[in-house]
Amino acid sequence: MDAFTQFAETALSGELIPATSSILFIVAYWLFSLVSGIGFDAIDFDFDVDAELNAGDMFMGIGLMPLRWLNLGVIPVMLWLTIFGVFWFIVSYAMRMGFDHYTDASTSWDVTLLSLRNAAIALLPTKFLTNPMREWFRIDEFDPNSFVDMTGMTRVPVNSSKVGRVSVRQPKDNSDVILKAVTTEGEIKSRQPVLIVGYDESRGVHIVVESSVNQDTATDVS
Repeated sequence: MDAFTQFAETALSGELIPATSSILFIVAYWLFSLVSGIGFDAIDFDFDVDAELNAGDMFMGIGLMPLRWLNLGVIPVMLWLTIFGVFWFIVSYAMRMGFDHYTDASTSWDVTLLSLRNAAIALLPTKFLTNPMREWFRIDEFDPNSFVDMTGMTRVPVNSSKVGRVSVRQPKDNSDVILKAVTTEGEIKSRQPVLIVGYDESRGVHIVVESSVNQDTATDVS
């Protein structure tokens, strides 16, 4: 049996099946994203952790604390899932070739427990790798109204019902800030220049419209 066949058989067996499935889904998503230009969060559950914690609901706040600690919702969900999926597979494969090779996981319950254990281990490197990314998507460090009349670029598609992300460059220190944003009608695709025309305090989002400014002069976050 050649090395690739052995690798494939291992990846498609037992407790590795969920992790392998996540990798296949992630690859399919990003391939589709490259073709369609849908951006980070065509799949986005918008875990608005800060908004929930500020609502004064102590129990909800406590329940969302693990998500905040893991940076889920702080960075785009699909980006987080991609990093987690890779670590989940690496951990699962390494454990199979090491400790689990000698484990008799003969029942679905055993396989489920091993898969959950691997996922839990994968959360730790995911957490530490995504920590620096918090700065890329930091929000609410400035007066929200100070961004009105500024131009930026959509980081994540924006429409009237689903919150997207817009990057804006601060003239003060030339740093990029990622803002939550919606538009009044239609949809603005990813990497399009926009003009911020207002701020909705009730929803905590900026309102943007398509801008005629040249894309090269708008904020561009690769």
